[in-house]
Amino acid sequence: MSSPSLLGRGPSQAMYSFCGRAFRIALNTCEAVSMRLNMIKSMGDRSIRSYFKYVYAKIVFAGECSNFRDMDMEMKLKIEQIKSAIKKRWVKPKQKCLATWLEKGYVNDPLVTFIIQSHNKSTQVKHVVDKLRTYSKAEIIVIDDGSDFSHHVSLMKYLDRGNEFLLRANDLYENVMYDKTIRLANGRYLALLQDDDDFNDLSWVDEAVAYFQRYPGLAILGGRDLLDFAIDKENHRFDILIQEPEAEEKFRFVAHVNRAPMWINKKLFLDRLAHIDFDFAPFQFDDVELCLRAWLKGCQVAWYHTEFHSLSAGGMRIWNNAFAQEQCKRNSQKLYLLYKEREEVIHQSISNQKY
Repeated sequence: MSSPSLLGRGPSQAMYSFCGRAFRIALNTCEAVSMRLNMIKSMGDRSIRSYFKYVYAKIVFAGECSNFRDMDMEMKLKIEQIKSAIKKRWVKPKQKCLATWLEKGYVNDPLVTFIIQSHNKSTQVKHVVDKLRTYSKAEIIVIDDGSDFSHHVSLMKYLDRGNEFLLRANDLYENVMYDKTIRLANGRYLALLQDDDDFNDLSWVDEAVAYFQRYPGLAILGGRDLLDFAIDKENHRFDILIQEPEAEEKFRFVAHVNRAPMWINKKLFLDRLAHIDFDFAPFQFDDVELCLRAWLKGCQVAWYHTEFHSLSAGGMRIWNNAFAQEQCKRNSQKLYLLYKEREEVIHQSISNQKY
């Protein structure tokens, strides 16, 4: 009589034989796996139950060996199919139900979505997310843009709530990933953040929501620099001008703002702006272009006072300064060509705004 399996029934001789043949053919070439399996076999239990534990372990360990990674896709799929079949029959999975789904606390209509662009700064991201979690009815999306595997795993384990999502990208930078993530977000108002941003409390969120509700045409709201621009036709230049707020000034309509935080009214973005201009990819001045286009599309752009500060120096301008300078030169010329005849129209729109 055969020993009982995990479900109390012995497997058929055909199943036993099939598994043995399949795994000998597929996996015995992997030296690292064989060493581990010899250790398992040496533990002494020869029952059918242990045999299938042995088989299952053999599949799991296979993923760690270079030979498995070098196998063609068809062989990998066969191994995964066998692994899945054995797991379904002899390994009891954690049972799911409506109650466990509801416990996750997923909300399909958040008022606000926080979008954090990140590269190799998982600790700083977790520091910021800890604070953002205290805002009710919010969605949090972290873009892991080409981070090392350890950072990705750290964020994957940490973002474990119903309205927390982790997107993985292959180091594509802000232009591409903000544009894609805006379309995935469910919030009415979207806060675009960087992984080195920090703040003391969430008053900046409530204030932003209040401004959006007060000004229905407000498409973009920035909490960093108060910015203007000038066209120098003689030298074919687009000049960015940093302005200082007046004493106690909290809000002003401006030509453009930068990240972060940069707020987006999602409906106005989709209806009138449609996209972040890919011609400015991978980064630099796409936020400027988006704001100027918003004015031409009949929307409003504004700055408001926040108490944001930086957790660390920006990486791109330190570690790849030549690339950053190249992008600055290239994209500033694009701005000049796009807006050299539109400066007066944009400034007139700003001066016509009523507070």
